[in-house]
This record gives sequence, structure tokens and C-alpha cells, in this order.
Amino acid sequence: MGARIKGITAWLGAVLLMGAAAANADSRGDDGPLPPTPGNFADLTFQITTSKGPLLPLEPMTLTIRLANRTPQAILGHTVSAPYGNLSKIYVASKGKPFEEFPSMDSAWEPLVMSQSRRVLEPGFEEVVRGFLCFAAKPDDKTGRYLLPSPGDYRVKATLANLDRTVTIESNVLDVRVAVPQGEDAEEGFEFMLVVRDRIAPLFDEVAETFMPGSRIPLQAVLCANHRNVFVAKSGTALADTLAFKFSLEGQPLSETAARDWKIIQRDVLVVVGRGGCAIEISFDLVVPDTAKTGKYLVEVDLDPARKVLGQQADDGPLYGRYSFAVLASKTAKVSANQAFEDAIRDYFKGDYRAAIRKLDQVLTLPDVRDQQKCEIYAGLGNAYAKIGDVDKAKEMYLKSIEAWKKTGDKINSPDAVFAALERLEAAEKK
Repeated sequence: MGARIKGITAWLGAVLLMGAAAANADSRGDDGPLPPTPGNFADLTFQITTSKGPLLPLEPMTLTIRLANRTPQAILGHTVSAPYGNLSKIYVASKGKPFEEFPSMDSAWEPLVMSQSRRVLEPGFEEVVRGFLCFAAKPDDKTGRYLLPSPGDYRVKATLANLDRTVTIESNVLDVRVAVPQGEDAEEGFEFMLVVRDRIAPLFDEVAETFMPGSRIPLQAVLCANHRNVFVAKSGTALADTLAFKFSLEGQPLSETAARDWKIIQRDVLVVVGRGGCAIEISFDLVVPDTAKTGKYLVEVDLDPARKVLGQQADDGPLYGRYSFAVLASKTAKVSANQAFEDAIRDYFKGDYRAAIRKLDQVLTLPDVRDQQKCEIYAGLGNAYAKIGDVDKAKEMYLKSIEAWKKTGDKINSPDAVFAALERLEAAEKK
């Protein structure tokens, strides 16, 4: 399939799986009050680089972002650890056209070099992160857009604001060339995968991929095509009807009778089309039967096995995905706490802040909630109280989040955004 199929697959995995990580990034920070520092944020060196030469249309661009303090003084108010957060933006321009902001997206950013304090950058220190850019969708535009959709010359730059957004610095400009696909890269091809949609990072790692009888597992079957196949893009609904499912328990296939008890409830089909390819996302719920036995399950999904829709265009073998998970006989305390936490996060992002507060308060009363989890829960409560205008309660929750973080002894993953949110509330009260 060439490099593009692998790139599109990686992009979709990141987009589908990282939504909660972006939410959690809003609750990280540093220990203690801000020390006075004379350095100027505008004096920081902000650079972006990309390691690869000419790209292909739709191929993700690897981007390294470097923020360095090359002055003799410590500088306050920086963070580069979460590109596409509230503080950083990416701009793209095709040849002869002005820069346009690339829509915000969730992506997988790997920290390469991080300072001990993510709020003060000491002289001679730097922070470096690396990630990739490919596709993003605006909230009101389901079709989205690609970063580098067709052959040609492009320019890419970034901006970064300080924590209180009073100063913005701009990076260098990258010249990026997108080449015309040749040889294997110009051939038609498909890639298929099965992923969990709407994932929220679990409060307890050990309860990930764990479900109860009667619960629903939100899954998404994704077909990527690396060529301009309008027929496939228009066949999303027809392809959804071709999904074939197989189930096994502890490595043994379920009987036909047992397999029929697993219900598939289709939600929707979304087709994302770019100039050089498309992706079809088929969302559905897999309902765990009330009669399901305890154990580890595997669901295998084959897309259009008889090739009734794709025909001979997909002749590279099965379009096949799999997902493994565990079914428990009854809810444990950790599973209950994790479910309540996920429900609260969803309520928050739906704008039902009071419901989120009630559920987060409930999580705090459950057993096995440690300081690490309390840090996240109190941060969520602080955000929710701030949204309903209860400033005193929001400040109280932020302080409890910081206190819980201090008890963990974790000096690396500090709650930046909690400190920043607390400072914004206190600054607003002084005005």
C-alpha cells in the first residue's frame, strides 16, 4: 500500500483514541506558587522542524517542536507539552496563498525533552516534543480537511502563547514539498481496522477493556482508501451492511447459538473525503448478552468478505479487524468508580456541569480511589464549578487537586492547568 496507508491508519488511531487524553491534558501543572522571574517570554526560541524530505498527498508530516531558553535569565509562563492545546496553533499555506490556521485536532505527541518545571524555563534548558499532522475537522464540518491534500509546495509555521495569553511568539517557517505518487505509492489500496470510539482514559488502568453483561461496547470499523475512489466514498452505508462478526471466549469459538445472543446496534456512518483518498467510519454498539460467561473475549470483524460492494478493487486479502476485552460477572468497586468517572466526563463535555459534579462527588466516596485519581477528580470538579460560576468552590477543588498531587510524590506529571486555572480565578477576583 506504500507509506500513506500506514500513515492514514496511524492518524485515525490517534484521532479516535486520544480524545480523552486531550481532556486530561487540561488538568496538569507544577508545584508551588509562581516565582518572580525577570525574563521575557518573547525572548524564548521557538522552532519547528521536520525530518523527512518530500511527502506524498495525505501522508502525515512528522513535526518536532522545540522551545529553548537561550537567555541568561529564567523565563516564566511557558508550556510546549501539549501542542494543539489552548496555547499553540499551526498555520499552513499553499504556494502563493496566505497562511490559514489548521483546525485543532487530537494527536499523539511524544515528549522528547522536558524541563523539571513546566512553568519556568531555566537558562540553557529546552523542551522538545514530536508528533504528526495529517487531518483535522472543524466542529461544524464533518468532512474535515487534510494538511497536505495534493502535490505542490507548502509553508508551515506555529505560534505559542504564554500561560496568560498576553504574549505570542512565532516559529520559523518550514518549506514542505508534496510529490506526485509514483510506483507502488500510486497503486490503489485499502486498510481496515477496528477501534473503540469515544474512549475516555480510565481512572484505573486495570479496568480498561472490561465490561459487564448487558453493557454496550462502542466500536468503530474504519476503512481507509489511499486513492481517489469516489465509488467507495459513496458506498459507506452499503459497506456497513457487509460487516461479518465472529466471537470467541478464551480462544474457543462461540457456538452459533451463543454468537446470536451478541447484538449489533449500528449508530452511524461517516465518510471523510480528501482529494487523494477517503476514510469510512462505521460506528456501532456491541451489546454484551446478559448470559455472557466470565472470561476474555475476542470479536473479529471482516468487511465485505464476499466483495459485493468493493468488488475486485480490494484484492489484497481480507479487510479484517479484531478487538479483545474481558467480561466480569459483576461490577467491582473499581469498575463502578471508573464508569461513574466516564459518565461525569461525558456530562461535562455535554455542558451538564451539575450532573458532572454529582457523579464526581460520588466517585470520591467509592473505595480504592487513591491520591493519583483524586488529583484528576478534584480538577474535574474545579472545572465544573468554574463553569457554573461558583468561584469559591472551584478554587477549593483546585487546591484539593494540587494537594492530592503533592501526596503522590510525582514531580514530573504535575498539574499545570490546575495551577493556571487557579491563578486565572484569583487574578479575576482582583480586577
